[in-house]
Amino acid sequence: MQSGLFPAPRIFGKRMAGNEDVVFVKCLDDSHKCPICLDVLKHATLTECGHEFCHDCLLASARGDRLQCPQCNKEVIVRDCFHDKKRDREIQDLIIKCDQSTHGCYWTGELRKRKEHNADCGFVREPCPLNCKAKVSRKDVQTHCLESCPKREISCRHCDEKLLYEQLESHHQDSCMQIPDECSYCKKMVARESIEAHKGRRGSCPESLLDCDFQRVGCGFEGKREALMRHLEDETAQHLSQTVVTMATQNDFLQKLLRDLKKTRKELTTCRSQLDELQYWAAKTPNWSITHSDDNHFVYLWKLDDWSSKFSSNGKHLSSTFYTAIPGYLLRLAAYLRPSSGDASPYLSVDLQLLKGEFDEHENWPCTFNVSLSVVNHDQKSAKGDHILCHTSAVAESSVATSACESLCLCSTTKEIQLSTTNRQASSFIKNNTVLVKLVVTIS
Repeated sequence: MQSGLFPAPRIFGKRMAGNEDVVFVKCLDDSHKCPICLDVLKHATLTECGHEFCHDCLLASARGDRLQCPQCNKEVIVRDCFHDKKRDREIQDLIIKCDQSTHGCYWTGELRKRKEHNADCGFVREPCPLNCKAKVSRKDVQTHCLESCPKREISCRHCDEKLLYEQLESHHQDSCMQIPDECSYCKKMVARESIEAHKGRRGSCPESLLDCDFQRVGCGFEGKREALMRHLEDETAQHLSQTVVTMATQNDFLQKLLRDLKKTRKELTTCRSQLDELQYWAAKTPNWSITHSDDNHFVYLWKLDDWSSKFSSNGKHLSSTFYTAIPGYLLRLAAYLRPSSGDASPYLSVDLQLLKGEFDEHENWPCTFNVSLSVVNHDQKSAKGDHILCHTSAVAESSVATSACESLCLCSTTKEIQLSTTNRQASSFIKNNTVLVKLVVTIS
């Protein structure tokens, strides 16, 4: 035996839309009401005992393939119940009001035409298309979007800026510079951006308080625009007198400044002379050196004087120690003569040494340098320029210090120049028995 109220193919097709919220023009007859839910019959179903119920209401009362009639308590077989199409047609013929009758729609018509009418009814309420969260009757959507929606776009009537209606108030309070503002003096309405100019000296406000044009020369008058005009006319002589006194005072001050400037220039000239003299005597001292540092570019010039006697022996000569910067790395140059084969003059060799310095803990390790060592050419007319002793794009990796030590040779000469007082090649490099060694260090 098939369970359920009745076989679906025998009784029902697609379920009709519910009649909840339907408002009938006339009171319903009892024959059109379900005795269980007391509402209009929905898919009227007739039992074998002759009573009619809503399909869903009767189905809820079934127990397996049998049920007890809620009207007469007689036992009913489920498969013997059937769909009363005639009753459904009677119900569909009943006259109803529009679902939106409480919102002003006066349409009435058969129940079967309810869905068709709702599709075209102008009183159906829908969400605002501009997302203002309001629900508006379909017929009023356009009017709402153009006239009352807070999300509608409008133009500020003062500055023509495009903005949403809900932003208009804050725009007028904070950012619109064309909105009229009341002058605190004359109470006239003036554009916000022009209010200060309206109150100012070149403005038109008759009530604003203005200072005299000759305030800088001592006039203390303050008054309204009209009173200021009269003051300027009446006090011309006084203003002229005050101006003359002020100019005289300023002239005395200017003359004092000129005297002080002349005195400062004289002192500067004296200082320059003293500096030149100090540099002259510094150049006469042994082992004289000059340093110059610019960011990571460092230049050191070492003067090896008394060349003929100093390098007659095979000893090593050291420069003074110097820092590449403060703070920086501590370096030193070492020069010595390297013997040559045969009877030829010895060669000059120079080492660059890294020493333990007081700023080492603040520096980067391992240190990396680009180094150039050269002997300065004193012959300015020579096209050959300085003689390069050593030029490296970077110090050899094996020589790079990973930490400060007592002494480490970073690099030494790889090309030597034969320097002697009798060597023609060396004549442009030895001047007044002096050789200049130039070191250029770039810290990468």
